[in-house]
Order: sequence, then structure tokens, then C-alpha cells
Amino acid sequence: MDDQRLVQMALDQGLITADQVADATREQLALADRGLNNSVWYLLQDLGHLSDQAARELRKKSSSSGVRALEVGGYQIQGRLGAGGMGDVFRGRNTAGDEVAIKLLSAKFQSNEEYQRRFDREARTSMRLRHPHIARSLDAGLVQGTRFMVMELVEGPSLKARIQDQGPISDLEAVFLLEQMAGALGHSWNEGVLHRDVKPANIIIGAPRPGHHEPFCAKLIDFGLAKAWQDAEHSGEESRGGLTGAGLALGTPHYMSPEQASGQADLDQRCDIYGLGASLFHALMGHTMYSGKSSAVIMYKQVTEQIDLSELRKKGARKQLVELLEKMLAKDRSKRLATWVEVLAATARVKALMNAGLGAIPSAIPVATPVAARVSSEIALAVLAQRPVATLPKATSSALNTQPNLSASIGKRRTSATWLLLVVVVAVGLGFSAWWLLLRGEGPRAATPATLAEVLRSSAGQAVEIRLAPGIYGAVLRLGAAATGLDLRAAGPGVVLTGVTAEPGLRATLSGIEVRGPLTLGPGVQLELQGGSAHAVLVDGGRLTCVNTEIAGPIAVNHQGVLSLRGGRAGAGIRGEDSTIELHDCRISGAVQITRGALSATTTVISGNGEIPALALDRANGVTLHAVTLDSSAVGVAADSSAITALDGLTISASRVGIAWTGPADPTWEWRGLRVTAPTVASGLPATRVAAASASAASSTASSPQAVTHANPK
Repeated sequence: MDDQRLVQMALDQGLITADQVADATREQLALADRGLNNSVWYLLQDLGHLSDQAARELRKKSSSSGVRALEVGGYQIQGRLGAGGMGDVFRGRNTAGDEVAIKLLSAKFQSNEEYQRRFDREARTSMRLRHPHIARSLDAGLVQGTRFMVMELVEGPSLKARIQDQGPISDLEAVFLLEQMAGALGHSWNEGVLHRDVKPANIIIGAPRPGHHEPFCAKLIDFGLAKAWQDAEHSGEESRGGLTGAGLALGTPHYMSPEQASGQADLDQRCDIYGLGASLFHALMGHTMYSGKSSAVIMYKQVTEQIDLSELRKKGARKQLVELLEKMLAKDRSKRLATWVEVLAATARVKALMNAGLGAIPSAIPVATPVAARVSSEIALAVLAQRPVATLPKATSSALNTQPNLSASIGKRRTSATWLLLVVVVAVGLGFSAWWLLLRGEGPRAATPATLAEVLRSSAGQAVEIRLAPGIYGAVLRLGAAATGLDLRAAGPGVVLTGVTAEPGLRATLSGIEVRGPLTLGPGVQLELQGGSAHAVLVDGGRLTCVNTEIAGPIAVNHQGVLSLRGGRAGAGIRGEDSTIELHDCRISGAVQITRGALSATTTVISGNGEIPALALDRANGVTLHAVTLDSSAVGVAADSSAITALDGLTISASRVGIAWTGPADPTWEWRGLRVTAPTVASGLPATRVAAASASAASSTASSPQAVTHANPK
């Protein structure tokens, strides 16, 4: 049944009015002027005239027997789940009872080449993304002349429907949502995909995952407008089909970044950062940032009108959350948060503040009494705010001075509660005494989660070693010039910092410590990690040295920052811009991407994934490679206007191209020991240069000639 019939059904049942249909029709015409084709039925939902629930019910009533009988990839279609701009989504079930979501391109678009390309691109793009907060695509193709996609079925409403049905979300829910979506969009960007249509309707709110402390598990959907900017095979698609270009805006006006709304073509991850910020504003307030009679008015406001977040402040939203949204929604994208690593780091800081002192406690650490919990929270907040810790509550002081009376009462009552209180009081008393003695004496000082703030304050300006007792230090630790010379060492396994922000003037070492939250280094910082582990890392103008450290999440280095990895692993790639990267004896999972910077790599293995080259160089100078191995599912090295001045031992295994070169290659550069296994050894390089570098590798391994692939470079 076509959309026009659905609109008539909604009118007949009194779900919408003729004025609302006219409003949607005007919107359709305004969007058509901007190159966007949407049906009146879809726009009635997008404008809020027709609820998602009502639309779903009408769709179910209108499902034709022909569609219901359709079988796709072994799944029988059961009924509609929802509708979008390009088609409908159905529930599918196979004989084993497994359920999926099946998206079919609308019949009216089956002969439209632009929508065919867009649908195919969504399938191709989403199938290569694997992230817990992205709805997985499982299969795609044609059935009875209809394009389809088989996707993971996520049970739950869209964020848009959640807001409509239950009202605005809480600050804490917003932080979880931001963390989950930033992780999903960051993964998408690292895989070379820009979503370009981030909005509440494209976020599904699913049930929380077992074993995860979360209010929900959100999933990002609909990559119909995504731009696969690293997909070389289809890089000319947009210019050929006109899906994107200067003067043409794609997206949803309420959530478009200014650069999208003005039709700019050079979009990057900052437009998705803006879209997520606008979606969060909607989720927190219950309405969009701008209103207007037409899409053109809203898009004009996106470009020209400043964001007013005073409503959020009046509503009582956390100051730090509002400040984060301001940075995500900056009109000038040069002043906006630039990367998803920065967004995740800022989100972790807000989350740590909201949960200060309330983190989980390892089983080896005594559970705090209510008074101790309040003191821990106060100290954590003091570290964040860099203010003196208030005097301990009187209840704590009296508790510490009642040990004799407690001992006497034990003999009379011997209740389990009294025993527990005695253990806690004795542990706190002994810990405090030991800390005080060490603080006054020679040698390393000791600290616990409750005493670290005071120990740091008392050590300001001194070169001191502090031994941290096992436990979770539940605040973002800010280390500045006053902590220069500091050496924080784990007294034993289990020391966890929920985040570290290193500020100008710091020279410090962290040994054997897990940094579970973000690790952020500002300008003028010199920080060394010895062992231990870290999650997301942002080196913003400072210098970070990691020795045998495991880094699980993405690493970003910019603003003349320096990153030196010696041993250890990086689990989500490295992105450097205007920076220097030094790698020695490392294993990197994910691409190493250098823009306008330098790279030195020795005895290092880099394993790329997806379409992004294992080593991507863009105007990079002073690149030197020694005994480096690159393993890629697409391209080994992609270099654009870059300089690999020294190459001594480079082994590349790639499924498509070993080296993709753009720009000049100086004949004075010393290249030798090149081994490439790929269908195309090199493109864009003089064949003599590749042959000479490969010949030197062959001569150095005469006893094992199979180590060199003999292929004709292009």
C-alpha cells in the first residue's frame, strides 16, 4: 500500500488533520528545493503530527499479503516494524525461531538510480561496521526485484519515540547515551564512515546488556546518508550520482551541523559530533533546539543563530554536561570538539564527577561505612575542583576514638553488625596511622583512595614517590605543575584511576596503574606510563611515553604533541595530526594515520582493518620505518604528498594494494628491504624504486626467496 493511502487512512481515523497534511506538504516542497525527497507520510511523523506508535499500527493494518509472503534470505516476513525515508522495516523469522529486521527499498524508489545507489551504499557500509552500539547488518541483495537488507533486530523504541512517550531523559541517562553513541560513531569514523544523519529517530533504546552497569543499550541505525570516505572503490559515487556536493544539504534540518546546512562538501566527524549534541539537547529538553515554519527556516537558524543552552541550566542540568554540549554545538567547527576521542574523554570526566566516590569497590577492600562513603565523595570532588578538603565530619572523629568502648561492648553483644563496625574502624585507624608515619618519615609515601588528595596536596612542589594501595580512585585526577617530579606507583595489583588529566608544567610517572577513564595530556606536559594499562588517550600538545603499556582504546595526538610507545600494545589504532609518533617494538591493532606530522617506527607490527590502510600518511614528513610489518585487509601504505625518507625492512601483506602513492618520491630517499604480498605491489611509484627496494630485500634473504613477492608494480 502506498504512502498516499496511509495518509488517507490516518485522516479517516482522525489521527491527523488536513492542516497537518498541508504543513507536511509544504515541508516536502521546501526539502525538494534542497535536494531531499521525502514522502508526506514520512514527514507527518518527522514533524510530530503522527506518533511512531500510530504509524506502526496503520502499517500493520495495511500490510499486504504479497509482502507478508515474501521470504528473504531464509527469513519469512512477519509484519512491519517501522518506516523510513527510503523504505519499510519488517520483522523476519526463520524456521529455527531466530528473528531479524528486514529493510526493503520502497517500490516507488526501485527504479530510481539515486535511491538504489544510496540503499546499496548503506548495505555495503553498515556490513563492515562491528560495534556493540551499532545495529549489525547481516546480509543484503535482491529478492523478486526488490532490494533488501537483513539486520540485527533491536527490541525497543527509538529515542524519538522514548521522548514522545516518556518525556525528557535524565542527566545520567544522557551521559550513558553520549558515551555509547560517541563510541559507535568513533568506531564508524575510524572505519572510514561518516553517518551524516545522527538524530533521535536513528537511535534505538534497547534493554541493558547482562553484566553491564547501564540503564539501556542504545544502537545506532540507518546509514542511508553515510559517506564512506575511505572506500576507494566507490570514491567517485557521490560526484557521479549527486548525492553530495557543494550547495546540496543532506541530513535532517533539526540536527544538521552549520556546515551541512550551508551545503559544504568537506565534512568530517565534527558534523556528526554536532548532530549528536543536537540530539542530546532534544532528549534532555523534550524539544529541538530550533523551531520554524519550514526546513529552510530551521537550516538558516542552524547556520546563523547562536545556541541558547540557558533552558538546560534553568532545568537544573549539570553544569559540566551543559559545558560539554556547548563544545559539541559550537557553530564554528574549528572551535568544536574535533574528534570522538575528545568527546569520550570529556564524557568520562563528566561521568566521573557525577559518580565521584560511588564507584564499585574490589572485594579485597573493606566496604566503607556511610560516613566513610560521604568523606570519599567529598575528597573526590575536591580533587576535581582543586580545592581544600573540608574537615572530616565529627561523626568520623568520634568513631575513630571509640575503640576501647567498642571492644568492651563486643564481649556483651557480639552481634555481626558490631564486628563489622570494629573491623572497619580498626582498618581505617591503622591505615591512617601508617599513612601519617610514612608521610612524616623518609622514603615512599602511601595513599589510599580516601587519602590521595591530601597526600598530593602535602607533596606539592616536591619530587616524591607515592605508593597507591589497591582500589578504585573514583575521580578524574588532575595533575599540574605542582606535581612535577611525582612518581605514582601501584603498591600491588588492582590500582585503578578512573581518569587522569595532565596539565601544563607536569613531569610525572605512573607505574603499574590502570587508567580506566580517559588519559588527557595538555600542552607542556611530560608523562610516562610504566606498565599498567590505559583506555582512550588524548595527547593534546604534551608528551606521553608508554613503556610496556597496554592501551585498549583509540589514541589521538595533536597540536605538536609527542607520543612514544616502547613495547606494549595499542588496541584501536593511532591518529596523529601536527604531531610526532615514535613506535618501538610495539603491536598496533588498527590503522596508524599521520596528518602533517612525523613518524618513526622500529620493530613494530601494525594490523589495519576495514578499508582504512594500515599506514595512512597525509602530508607527513620525516617518516622512517625499520623492521616494520603491515597487515591490511585492503591497502598496506597509502601516502599522499608525504615523505618516507628512510625505509630499512618493511613487510606488507595486503588484499588489494601494497603501496598506494600520490605525490613525488625523492630519489635520494634510502629504501631497502621491501617485501610486499599483494595483488598490486605498488601504484603511483616509479617501478625502478620499488624494484630496487625489493631487490635489496631479496639479496638479504637469499636463503628464503619466498619471503619476497615478485609482482609487477603498476
